[in-house]
Amino acid sequence: MADYHEATFELELCEHLAAHGWLYSENDAGYDRERALFPEDVFGWLEDTQPDELEKVAGRAQVLDRIVRVLDGALESTGGTLNLLRRGFQTGAASFAKVQQRPETTHNPDTTKRYAANRVRVMRQVHYSLHNQKCLAGERKRVDYFHSLISLLYLEAARAGDAG
Repeated sequence: MADYHEATFELELCEHLAAHGWLYSENDAGYDRERALFPEDVFGWLEDTQPDELEKVAGRAQVLDRIVRVLDGALESTGGTLNLLRRGFQTGAASFAKVQQRPETTHNPDTTKRYAANRVRVMRQVHYSLHNQKCLAGERKRVDYFHSLISLLYLEAARAGDAG
């Protein structure tokens, strides 16, 4: 597919997701390249949904580093994106969930509130290198892009109640 067709598709996809409640970043401002995370999203979710657990942690870097270790872990031993989303993570005395599945009913207002606090983000042109301005579009890092897309789709399915 020619680049200009890909850019049009990318823009349409991002705009569609933004119109349906996703956070949309046109660039990578606020993106932590070293950890491949948006700290604002991580701590926004934790502050909105688990402030008591967050108070147990000495520093924010500890939380981000733990998330990275879980993401980098072997899939067979609870590592990877889907395991992090399904099982959450622990650091020190704190235990965190990373997503709230869609509740079966609205009888529990706390669960409904946590579900509404889920954050999903789409970002155009991820600059992934710590040493230069290379981005996914320029390097065609399809595997990384696919991995990110699968993570986002899982979150969207969780919002719709289809993930298990």
